[in-house]
Amino acid sequence: MIVIRGYAKVWDQLSRDGAMGSSDKPGYWIRGSLTKQLSSGKLVTLHRGHEGPVLARTDNLSLELFEDHHGLGFEAHVFPQETPAIWDSLNDIRLGLGVSTENVAMKAYPVMRNGKEVLEVREASIVHLAMLTEPNYASCCCWLANSPRRYDSDKAFRINAARDEWDIGYRAHRAAPSPAPTPRPRQHVTLRAFGMACEFTPAAWRAYNHAHEMLRRKRR
Repeated sequence: MIVIRGYAKVWDQLSRDGAMGSSDKPGYWIRGSLTKQLSSGKLVTLHRGHEGPVLARTDNLSLELFEDHHGLGFEAHVFPQETPAIWDSLNDIRLGLGVSTENVAMKAYPVMRNGKEVLEVREASIVHLAMLTEPNYASCCCWLANSPRRYDSDKAFRINAARDEWDIGYRAHRAAPSPAPTPRPRQHVTLRAFGMACEFTPAAWRAYNHAHEMLRRKRR
């Protein structure tokens, strides 16, 4: 099994010009912009390039996404026996690949930042992650979980910094309690007799009817 980790989004980092869909303005994502997407459980896949083969996916738990203090982190478990295309990407990942996303339903609003109008993404849905040589955001990158750290380039130092943030964010993500399930509304059956009203849950109502039927049979 090959484990790939990285960040698909980094909060409050400006993109390059023309990276925000149809707009030629740069933009940035804010923390919480993908919370709704992650809680919905919609399918997200990981690709080598936007048109490349699927390497991991959320519906079979081979791809895990999480929001932390730094950005949208991910961990992918790729099985070469099922996805032999991963062998063609291993060397590129070792050298350092960027990560981009395919977005839909993006809600971006113009804001002023350092005297320049840019777009602020407050909510969006993503379809897939793509490992690329030239991502829209410089700090969005990925690495092999068991690869040694390199210190021979600016890209290597940037990846090392992202790995440090990822380690902190993933530990916090794992330690966070799971959200409590929404309780189902209780249904009641009302029995009115002898001037009194008694409420039964469906299970209690079935038990009452069973006991009543057994008593009736005993009296025969």
